[in-house]
Amino acid sequence: MRLLRSLPGERRRNYSPLSDRVEEGPGPAVVQGGPAREGITCVTQDDHEAARAVAAHGAARRPHAVVIAFPLDLESLSGAGADLPPHVPFPVTAARLGGYRAAIEAAGLSWADVPVAVVARNTRQDGAEAARRLAPRALVIAMSDELALGARQALHDAHPDAAYLGWDASPDGRGAGITSVTNPLRDQGRR
Repeated sequence: MRLLRSLPGERRRNYSPLSDRVEEGPGPAVVQGGPAREGITCVTQDDHEAARAVAAHGAARRPHAVVIAFPLDLESLSGAGADLPPHVPFPVTAARLGGYRAAIEAAGLSWADVPVAVVARNTRQDGAEAARRLAPRALVIAMSDELALGARQALHDAHPDAAYLGWDASPDGRGAGITSVTNPLRDQGRR
């Protein structure tokens, strides 16, 4: 997989400082969405399996894909053209990339040939900018509906037949025809 853009320079030591405080607290705790921590119940979806399923759906119909991903590492990323780091510290990003990779490889395609654009924010503008940098492909796999909507906006006129996969099943995404993973946050909260 080729990394087309690195994340701009913000640095953080701990990507989940609240979970440290919760873990130190006096009572039982439940974390929605993660990260999973020993001794704390975590209610979440299986991001790897959901990503694999949505990417398999797209890759079966359109074998040439690109991925627009959430940040990989806030500490350090190589510049444009570098390989993805072997360990992605953000659990959601790592799980979704793993699921996308599993689907791409199961379709008989090379994961190393899939361009990946990393964005700093989960916005339509970042999705559009990432899509413009990617070589035109038949399938855009985005880690959110917002990113997919931005990519669709940027590419629709030049590539009206491209398919877009997202995450969250937002009303705007559904209205634009984006195939998306339903992420039932309210249901997770109730659980």
